[in-house]
Amino acid sequence: MTMQLSSESAPALEVVGDRARSTARYGIYFAPCPESPWWRAGSAWLGRDAWSGQACVQPDIGGLPPALLASLTAAPRRYGLHATLKAPFHLAAGYGEGDLLLLARQVAATERPLALAGMAMQMLRGFLALQLPRAAVASSAAVSALASRCVAAFDPLRAPPDAHESTRRRRMRLSPRQEALLQRWGYPYTEEEFCLHMTLTDRLDALAPPQAACIAAAAESAFAHAARQQVLAIDALTIFRQPHADASFEVWQRVPFGSM
Repeated sequence: MTMQLSSESAPALEVVGDRARSTARYGIYFAPCPESPWWRAGSAWLGRDAWSGQACVQPDIGGLPPALLASLTAAPRRYGLHATLKAPFHLAAGYGEGDLLLLARQVAATERPLALAGMAMQMLRGFLALQLPRAAVASSAAVSALASRCVAAFDPLRAPPDAHESTRRRRMRLSPRQEALLQRWGYPYTEEEFCLHMTLTDRLDALAPPQAACIAAAAESAFAHAARQQVLAIDALTIFRQPHADASFEVWQRVPFGSM
């Protein structure tokens, strides 16, 4: 795929070692459209709407203090409801937001919607997430292929991670294969290690089993109405933007499939 550099100016820069790079990071995500019942349910659960940037009232979980859900959703709340296709990255030197949007339009123009029938609550590496059922082999393979295409297509625009980013990733106790993927793509959970998921909590290991079960049941209940109303489908690339390291991610652009 070929592209031309846009004349749009790049975001603000910071100096990393002897290099200057954008302070902003961009994630290539799947996110339901803002009118979707899935988006409304997810934003309420996390306590923030990444489209508007506004706080949302989280559901009351009987028997548990409200502060517990707020604490357990602190990290995913910063990212907003999403499923990662290509993990957040800084733009490489010489590229601006116009280049990113142009490439997103080129990639999306060749893609078609993928239904995610049966998305349900499951545990993943100690946290709660919406995932496809294990029996959905064909859907999982199609989504994994989409993610691999996104990882490769957007990689020319990705600045290499700095030492801090690489160290943070390695704290996850990576396998040799995951370490190789981290070196190649800047993220360890790509290619055959990819698993589509929409993160809903931090790790629940520290909770007593009854509390963890209560949180899981509440999360399932929070999305039950959306699941009855609509089959979730990946029908666009949604670019989330984090202006600087201390900021939350917000939706920057939504690029529908099959359009240019």
